[in-house]
Parts: sequence; structure tokens; C-alpha cells
Amino acid sequence: MFSWIRVISLTGFGEASVIRHLTQVKASAASRRILMLYSLLLAILSVWGATTTVRASTLFKGCNDGHITVGLDIGHSQFDPSATSATGITEFTLNKRFAHELSVMAAHRARDVNAPRLFIHNPLGPQISLRERPTRIQERGGEALISLHHDSVKERHLDSYTINGRRHHYTPKIRGFSIFVSRSNPHFSESFKLARLIGRSLLSAGRRPTDHHAEDIPGERRELLDTEFGVYEAPFAVLIAARIPAVLIELGVIVNRTEERELSSTEVRARTQTAILEALTSYCAGKPVQ
Repeated sequence: MFSWIRVISLTGFGEASVIRHLTQVKASAASRRILMLYSLLLAILSVWGATTTVRASTLFKGCNDGHITVGLDIGHSQFDPSATSATGITEFTLNKRFAHELSVMAAHRARDVNAPRLFIHNPLGPQISLRERPTRIQERGGEALISLHHDSVKERHLDSYTINGRRHHYTPKIRGFSIFVSRSNPHFSESFKLARLIGRSLLSAGRRPTDHHAEDIPGERRELLDTEFGVYEAPFAVLIAARIPAVLIELGVIVNRTEERELSSTEVRARTQTAILEALTSYCAGKPVQ
């Protein structure tokens, strides 16, 4: 805050002592004018500050210009492709395809009101530690993080079949998307809001969540925070290391042959990508999750 009294106080007198001096001592006309100007300035700044506070509180963190910049994280890497689908495609291959398509769709909508701005921090899939990924996104101005994945199931739920002489694993029953957040993220409440908005949007697009990560078996037992929208809590490193709102999306169970076939459809992926972008737009528009 700038004022002549603050300037005077820099000479060694505190603001309080300056005001006391001007009011208690027979002040000159110039001193009285300074005091009046100072009081007026305080009143103006007070009103302006209150207005600014109200305006800022109406928008979510990271949406102060009406848009949010989101860093996309392609789950895993070309050196660690993770799960394999029912037909033998690696999860990383599917994660990469989806992320690039989502990024292109977002670019085409960049001029829309509250449209999110997306970038991929690891487009070629190099080996990057889970804790380093959020740092890279934040260094590029990311205000939120979305880590994109495709899901699998525990071995007890897998059957097998042979095609072209090769054995593949699949599950006939478990399918659906799931979204993860972490309570250890400093912006857990914002992450949870974003996750629920994404889950609601995916549901509206005809996708359905899975509850198998809450199953009472080793490797699962995730806390299901929102059954309707498929949101779980999990201590995933990429979510914990982020200093910004962060969610991890499992886009579908690729060891389910039906769901893998659906996700291989350009139309289904486009609906899913549109749903994610609409959720991000709703996030910055301040729309509540209903």
C-alpha cells in the first residue's frame, strides 16, 4: 500500500506515530491535508480490496481469466507400457492416442467461452518419474493436472483365450471408468470437485463407472468417495506430488473385450473427450456438481 505517511514512516517513524503526531500536535495546513488524503486513500483501498476479494472468490483457483491451463500426463511410458488389453495392445499406446486426440480437440475449441487450454508434457512417452511429472507441468504454467490411463483388473478376475496362436487375458464382467484423487494433494477439495464434474460429464455421455477398485482384496480396497460418478481416493504419487488440483482417470477396462472394442471406436473416444472438456469448462464457469 502506498501513501505519503508510509513514505514518512520509512525515515524511522511508524505509521501510527506519524498519524498521532499529525493529530495531537498543532499541525500545519500541509500536514492536515496529508492526513485527509491518507484517510481518503485508506477508504478507497478498503472498498477496492473487498470488491476484489468477492470477485476472486466466485472463481475456482486457476480460473481467474475464465480459462484453466491443464497439463495432460500420458500414463506410463514407451519403456514401461503397463497393462495389455484383451487383444494385446499396450496401455501406453492407448493412453498416448487418447491424450493427443484430446489435445487436438481442445485446440479446436480454444475460442469458446471458458474453454480449457491443454498441453501434453510427455508427448513422446519418455521415462519420467511419477513425482517429476507434476513438476514439469507446473513449470509450464499448468493450473491443473490430468493423468490419463486405461484400466485392468486383478488376476483373480481374468480368464484367458487364444487368438492367432497367442494367449490373451480378459475379464467378462468388469468394465467402466474410474477417477482418482488424493487427500494428500494440497488442493484436495478442488481436485474432488473437478473429478466429480468429469464423472458426471462421462455419465451424461453414456459411459458408466466401475466399483471394482473398492473390492476387499489385496491391491484394491480404494475408498469410493462418490459411487455415482466413480470417484476414488488413492495415494498415487503423481497426485500427491502435484501442488495443483490433480486427477487420474482410468478411461475404461481394456481387458474387457467389449469395452476395448468400444474404446477403439473414434466416436466413443470423441464422446469421452468431449465430456472431459465440458467438465473442465464447467469447472471454470463455477457450475456446481448436481
